[in-house]
Amino acid sequence: MNPKFTYGFTNNFTYKNFDMNILIQGVYGNDVINMNTYYLSNIGSFNNVTQKMWDERWTFTNWEHAKSPKTEAQYWRAFKFSRRFIEDGSYIRLRNVSIGYNLKSRLKTLTFIQSLRIYANASNLITITKYTGYDPEVGMYNYKGVTNFAGMDDGRYPSTRSYSFSLNLDF
Repeated sequence: MNPKFTYGFTNNFTYKNFDMNILIQGVYGNDVINMNTYYLSNIGSFNNVTQKMWDERWTFTNWEHAKSPKTEAQYWRAFKFSRRFIEDGSYIRLRNVSIGYNLKSRLKTLTFIQSLRIYANASNLITITKYTGYDPEVGMYNYKGVTNFAGMDDGRYPSTRSYSFSLNLDF
């Protein structure tokens, strides 16, 4: 489902020879179908199930608080899709932070160097969400070669957190 709105904030800060760039991005009001939970919820099949499903299954001693069906050793058991696989996909993410230091003023004795900048960059540092899957930022779901199903998480690899340290040197 499409979000009610998407938002972002970016800004550049400078102080003396230091500079910093920050990008915060997020969405609000979208639903995501967590297909991982659906596939790992057939309690009683010969597949793995999540620990949460196992702990919340119906038993004679847990019938009042059960949120999952009882265990049945039947591989043919039909598992019906329900609202419990649809989760809030809203999130806010610190997408990018870059901090640098410019040594331009300290290089006056070296005439062949125009500028020197040292900086560090980090991507996808923090994601705040209630979504229980790997990453609330899902793309299009591919079902039998058709890629027009939005908002379905089929277990794709989450956004990678990365760090880099760099040196810019201009002659």
